[in-house]
Amino acid sequence: MRWQDREGSNNIEDARGSSGGGGMGGGKPIGIIGLIILLIGAYNGVDLSGLVGGANQLSNAQQQTRQQPQYSQQEQQLYKLSSVVLRETEKVWGAYFQKMGKTYQEPVLQIYSGATRTGCGTGQASAGPFYCPADNKLYIDLSFYNTMKNQLGAEGDAAFAYVIAHEVGHHVQTMLGTLGKVHNLQQQVGKTESNALSVKLELQADCYAGVWGYYAQK
Repeated sequence: MRWQDREGSNNIEDARGSSGGGGMGGGKPIGIIGLIILLIGAYNGVDLSGLVGGANQLSNAQQQTRQQPQYSQQEQQLYKLSSVVLRETEKVWGAYFQKMGKTYQEPVLQIYSGATRTGCGTGQASAGPFYCPADNKLYIDLSFYNTMKNQLGAEGDAAFAYVIAHEVGHHVQTMLGTLGKVHNLQQQVGKTESNALSVKLELQADCYAGVWGYYAQK
């Protein structure tokens, strides 16, 4: 994937070195780690939704203040890559929404380290990248790149870019009203049905990431 000479997005927040903490917000975070857990549960016919809560739960962490670190070359490259991927998704979805006679509200990508405040509560790096519909922001700790490589067996710029495009897919679901409808429906069904709906949401976000991937290769 060639991205080094491409335009970056202006919708980036660099929250590395800032403080995390705070109470729960009014939204439900959507993350890729949760997809992995739900798919494992669905394959084995067991309910692992409790683990999803542990992976995606934005707990009330104590406030921490960090000194501004010196970023490695890898971190600097990942920051630039994240900005470029976000910009590419803005172009793709902006064009699609325009065709539908709608306006695409561009999400903000916050890059943080360790923990951060979000509209859905306190985001933890251990939860992996996630999208918060309450504030229309994507959140990612760049250390997830190493997690993908060392623990998930996925490495390279393309794999990392896909993760961002996947979370943008959840934002598209929000803009189209899909996410809200599914969350409302989940309140009316049992755990098994609710988990199945979550899997479908994640698979649709995968599909949306594929739309970005198709145009990104051009």
